[in-house]
Amino acid sequence: MGTQSKEEIVKVLKNLNSCLNEEDIKVRSIPSKSDMKPFIVTFNNKDTRDKVLLKRKDRGNLNSKNMHLEGVERNIYINEDLPIEVQKLFRKARELRGIGYKYVWVKNGLVFCRAGESSKPVMLKNMEHVDQLKQE
Repeated sequence: MGTQSKEEIVKVLKNLNSCLNEEDIKVRSIPSKSDMKPFIVTFNNKDTRDKVLLKRKDRGNLNSKNMHLEGVERNIYINEDLPIEVQKLFRKARELRGIGYKYVWVKNGLVFCRAGESSKPVMLKNMEHVDQLKQE
């Protein structure tokens, strides 16, 4: 999220999960040259985190207007904080979309792909696994 205060972040998260209390999270900003500074939100409870991520998925694209924040309309992104190795794997896995895989996603720090609605998800273990799927 951009230059919001902790109160604005809590407001967005409460819009996604009305049971959330300010004590349920820790917020820290990430240094950025942009005026839209990102934040890392750590949840004290995995179930609360999962509910927020699920609601975010259900709501589709979020922005300051549909989250009832004042000021200029801006997009709001809520994603899992991933280790660098998983970020790289996810980035590479997204290349599979161009060769017949319709879905690529991350859940609980694991990267998955799926060819279509009726196909089974495949958990991607490493870069070589992605390369192997690209060869098939």
